Amino acid sequence: MIEFGLSFYSLLDLPLKDIVTSIQHGEKVGIQYAIVGQSAVRDAFVGLTQIANATKKIKLGTNIIPIYTRTPTDLAMSVITLNEATKGRFGLLGLGAGGRLKIEPNHGVKVEKTAARMKEYVEIIRAILTGKKTTYKGQFFQLDNAWIPQTYGVGTSASDLAQKHPVSILVGATGPLVMKVTGAYADGVIFNSLSTPEYIKWAIGVLKEGAKETGRDWKELRLACSMVMAANDDPEKVREAVQRACLYYLREDHHQFTMGLAGLGDTHKKIRETYLKGDLNGALDLIDDKVMNKITFMGTPEQVRRKVREYEQLGITFSVVRNVVDKKTGKKTVIDNINALAPLVK
Repeated sequence: MIEFGLSFYSLLDLPLKDIVTSIQHGEKVGIQYAIVGQSAVRDAFVGLTQIANATKKIKLGTNIIPIYTRTPTDLAMSVITLNEATKGRFGLLGLGAGGRLKIEPNHGVKVEKTAARMKEYVEIIRAILTGKKTTYKGQFFQLDNAWIPQTYGVGTSASDLAQKHPVSILVGATGPLVMKVTGAYADGVIFNSLSTPEYIKWAIGVLKEGAKETGRDWKELRLACSMVMAANDDPEKVREAVQRACLYYLREDHHQFTMGLAGLGDTHKKIRETYLKGDLNGALDLIDDKVMNKITFMGTPEQVRRKVREYEQLGITFSVVRNVVDKKTGKKTVIDNINALAPLVK
């Protein structure tokens, strides 16, 4: 049965109080995860702490934390601290590149060699979370007997915490190199927010290749997918918000591969070129019904549920709901999504 997580990117979508009340509603209907991503404005782990304080049992996760803005050790410390504060409710660490247009200008670092860097992040974080003294000689990180011994109350080690409340490391992968690393080293994948059936079928094949290289059973991988979602009895009311959510991703070059597999490579190129020329409205106009119907979950509640079921048939076991909101739609679109998914959760 598919699990669901309510995702808020950098907590930018809504005021924090509205995000918290939306997640409280999601918890009531049985949504399993509250998920926060990060690249600008708000800190994901602080936001998740606020969400944890306002809820009782919903699990917590990230989608995604960029691997260019913190060290692996620093991320592991955040995970350990949040798990201690929430008595083990943090269960999913989603890592990813973050996108050049978001990371490079905001953080002043170069997005490059993502696959090799991701491998080191996953290996280091996993070792630290299990309480091992870690010496690591990588291309990017060299650790000398690193250890975080006291974490979960006086006298309790990180290994004790990991045994009681294990954390899955999922990678927000898009291209073949990172996808193969994910299959070889991570606990699972979060397919990007524009994933189509054609793309998912291809990506599963690459995950299998990666798992085979390290002797793993690919079927043990957790297959999650970020879904740009706006359920409404009158989809036209959320059309503009969906267009803007799509452009947030389509302006990035790394989605060219995803869109190409869906037969929309030329369209993506035009959208990106138009946006980079400074023509925002022109770029939005290019995101027409054909594009939105292919890459988003916009429609009536029944249409959205039907598409979620179709992705479940492809092997998706975890739906990460990328809630579509803007100033016009506000918190109501999140509540509409939750109510549309409630029958599937039950």
